[in-house]
Amino acid sequence: YRLLAETMTMGLLTCDFNGNIIYVNKSLVHMLKYGHSETLLKQNIFDLCSNKSRTEFEKSVGYMAKSRKKKKDDKNLTEEGIEIELRANDNSFIPFKIYITDYYQHASRVGFLGVLSDMRPQKRIERLKADFNSMIVHDLRSPLNIIQGYIDIVRNQVVGQISEEQADLLSIAKENVDKVLKLIDNFMTASKMEAGKFDVVKEVNSLNLVIEAVYHYNLILAEKKEIEMSLDLDKEIPLLEFDKMRIEQVITNYISNAIKFTDKKGKVVIRSKLVKVQNELNKGESLAVHVSVSDSGVGIPYEEQDKVFNKYEQTEAGKNASLKGTGLGLAICKEIISLHKGEVWLESKPGEGSTFYFSLPIKPIKI
Repeated sequence: YRLLAETMTMGLLTCDFNGNIIYVNKSLVHMLKYGHSETLLKQNIFDLCSNKSRTEFEKSVGYMAKSRKKKKDDKNLTEEGIEIELRANDNSFIPFKIYITDYYQHASRVGFLGVLSDMRPQKRIERLKADFNSMIVHDLRSPLNIIQGYIDIVRNQVVGQISEEQADLLSIAKENVDKVLKLIDNFMTASKMEAGKFDVVKEVNSLNLVIEAVYHYNLILAEKKEIEMSLDLDKEIPLLEFDKMRIEQVITNYISNAIKFTDKKGKVVIRSKLVKVQNELNKGESLAVHVSVSDSGVGIPYEEQDKVFNKYEQTEAGKNASLKGTGLGLAICKEIISLHKGEVWLESKPGEGSTFYFSLPIKPIKI
């Protein structure tokens, strides 16, 4: 085991539960810029931590020390790891992810064993991503917004009359600018999701009114394809707490997808329904709202239905050049509904259309 530890590229150490270092391998000695391991063996791992990472790490190890049996919370330590910063010999702080488990000597548990992964390459990539995201916002979105503004000025004949043919061409240009702006917004949202910075702001609203507003906004798109689009809303749905802008985003995505994948003269139906659901916490019943968008479109093959809510995944129909998207829309919908403690799912038969659902739990509103 010692030979394996000394030749592995990741850092490895053993400590007692007070944090005193018992053993450290060559890789970690090198990463922390020490000449030999003896200097590190005289130190305490908690003392090497930065102030912002010490508290959580010390708390996690303390919990582990008190627990004689592995519990659910130990998963964070052994499988997901904890991010810490360790002070190197030159007083700089190096980011690591440490995965720890029990350390035994002579069949007695005496401390913990930690495997450390150097996070510097990942942090560099994250900085590059942040710079790239900033570039997208400033260097792409800003000019596109300006172009969109000038298109609207010309279309509205502010600077002079235009022909019907010119108006049609400007409409096509505006649609394509809108598509690129939506792609940028989806990309930025996905980046926030990956960074754990995506959140919702809940306020009391009428869900049916939000659905009606999105319905009317998309009615022109449906009429262009001669699609019959209708509403079937449950009047008994009470006021709910939800993020209006984000739920509008989900409903818009569902409806625009339904229109996109439905042939000319097809049908799209948007429904809301108050339902009773099983409450897993107290094994009783509670109320929820189910919102669904049904279409008479191409449907989704059974083998592809499990992946439609995954990031960057597209069905074969979605890969069609004329219908192509980014594969982010439904993944973002799933994240939004998850942050509302709801669920997303679908029902579909190939050739017979699809129904996409989301649920929102109903909780008492504090007045």
